[in-house]
Amino acid sequence: MLPTAMGPPHRAPRSNENMHDLSAEPATFVKAQSAMSATRVRDRSTSRPRAAFRAYFALVFAAVISWMWLGRGTTFLADEWDFVLAHNQHLWSAVVAPYHGQFDAVPVLVYRAMFALFGIGHYWPYRLVGIVFMVAMSSVTFAYLCRRLPPFLALVATGLIMANGQGWEDILWPFELTFTISLATGVGALMLLDRGDRAGQALAALCLLVSVASSGFGLAFLTGVGAEAAWSAWAGRARIGPHNRRRSSLLWQAWVIAPALSLYLAWSIHGHVHDAVLSEVRQIPHYVARSAGYGIAHLIGLHSPLVGEVLAALVALVLGTRLVLDWRSGARLAMCGAAALSYWALLALGRSNLDPNTSRYLLPDSLFMVLALAELGDLAWAARFRATRARWYKSPSATASDLSPVAAGERVPARRAWAHGSRAKVPGASTTQRSTPLLAGAAPLWAPPSKAKTMLTKISVVTITAVATLGVVSNSKALVHASDWLRSMAVTVRADLRAVELAKDNLPTDFVPLPKDAFEITVGPYLSAVAALGSPADTTSQLLAAPEAVRESADQILVTALKLAVRPIGYLSKGQGAGSVPSCSESEERSPVRAAHLILYLKWPAFLVVAPSHSAVEVRLRLLASHFPGPPNVRVPAGTTSIVLARKTIGLPLRPWAVQLTVEGRGTTAACALGT
Repeated sequence: MLPTAMGPPHRAPRSNENMHDLSAEPATFVKAQSAMSATRVRDRSTSRPRAAFRAYFALVFAAVISWMWLGRGTTFLADEWDFVLAHNQHLWSAVVAPYHGQFDAVPVLVYRAMFALFGIGHYWPYRLVGIVFMVAMSSVTFAYLCRRLPPFLALVATGLIMANGQGWEDILWPFELTFTISLATGVGALMLLDRGDRAGQALAALCLLVSVASSGFGLAFLTGVGAEAAWSAWAGRARIGPHNRRRSSLLWQAWVIAPALSLYLAWSIHGHVHDAVLSEVRQIPHYVARSAGYGIAHLIGLHSPLVGEVLAALVALVLGTRLVLDWRSGARLAMCGAAALSYWALLALGRSNLDPNTSRYLLPDSLFMVLALAELGDLAWAARFRATRARWYKSPSATASDLSPVAAGERVPARRAWAHGSRAKVPGASTTQRSTPLLAGAAPLWAPPSKAKTMLTKISVVTITAVATLGVVSNSKALVHASDWLRSMAVTVRADLRAVELAKDNLPTDFVPLPKDAFEITVGPYLSAVAALGSPADTTSQLLAAPEAVRESADQILVTALKLAVRPIGYLSKGQGAGSVPSCSESEERSPVRAAHLILYLKWPAFLVVAPSHSAVEVRLRLLASHFPGPPNVRVPAGTTSIVLARKTIGLPLRPWAVQLTVEGRGTTAACALGT
């Protein structure tokens, strides 16, 4: 049968019954336009976060590659040696023992696991584990910020934290996983508290437990979460999180911090509390101001403390305004402020000897500042600010009754407010709609942004991008300089440790071979760690190819292990010269002060020296270096015939010891090898 119409057979003609007269039904038109606007908002809210997450994954990939490259050639540093040398300590004793007054149970367990898996022969696995925890901290921070800020701002803020090269210790030094674990679990606890259910609170309690057992930052988060609960109860909303779930009392919520607080109190009562310097209480305000200034200044690549303190004061003013205008929903901002202030106060009391500009503390400073600034993403306070300004200026076009329910005082959820706009229940509507100002007679609920607003948005994006780029470039230079310093120091440390292994038991067990670069190392515990976990030192070929200054440093350790002794066996009479000893080769020339008379090459440092009657003879030895050291190793007294003998056997195959004899004054000297 042929179709009755000329159109395609699958397309039925439209019926007039399905057509609506929008002009006759303005309410229907408004609802249809509202649905279209909601669909557009959903499309933007799903596409923008996806693009931000893709950009973040690319940023993480680039960061991991660059951090691993910058950390190449480094080795264990400073506090890590304490963990290495205590490898054979009982596990329970190592877990509960305080380290510089800190409760570092989780980092001790992580390092014990790495010792068992990797040993200490290679350092790159430790660097990789440290970077993994750094990425975990930044990822949790990014996810947290995406709940409160537009994706672009969340990405920029997280990128600035990751590129904060002034805090290079937290990036390039694996030992700072003590900080990154504590910070990651602390921010993770805040995200779990945002769930507003019992499962989230149980997991948040576990995160706080790990944070407290990792470093002192856990105490700051405990203080902050307690302040948030107290603020919520005081504001009439006994809750933790933005979902507005009411609880019966503040005591019901106290169990979130109770496990971590109980653990720390039990540990401290057991006698492991670090004594705070109470006399430094008066320095707390100044220390807090400087720390906040450094945190925000280094975040954007500035290095001026004064500029940083001015910016910190402006940030405090803005945050205070936000807290006053929207105090009912200021619990999380109170948490950020309490956590940051308690952290800086604890540093002022327990680390008063350290400058707030210390590298390891700059990244946490910046993180706390970013967490506090993220609370500005809640659009409710801005709407109330506009309403307050309208009342002050008595604007006839924007009164409190004309503004949205947000400005009228109704609570707007902060979660994803950036994606859907300020949302409130519009009276008479069946769904939650976008709450733009509903003026009398205004039919549409959504309108495209004006050209001026679009231009302002573009200018803001360009400005933020430019500032962030300058900050990343400035901080990257500091990160590169720090990596160069770490590699240069690692070369000396590995070479000196190889000299220690060559000397072995010839050195005293309490001897400190690297008093400047690694004063934590003593010979006895180090050799025990090498026997159990492997050697982080250079090979002999790497040692011989090291720079001259490095080989000279290793020579000093080997000469110390020789335990040279000077034994006089005879004295010259007045007027008798060194030539009266026929068994020694004599230098015929007379030399000026501190001139070299003889250079001997010996398989073993054992030789006889005849000193002039009025001048002592300086003896210098070298095995690895190309030049003799400045200070003499031993002195032969004037007018004596002495035997210089090494009491220990140290050497390298096919590489003789070089001995230089220098007369301090005028005269001649003679020397000969013994037993060669």
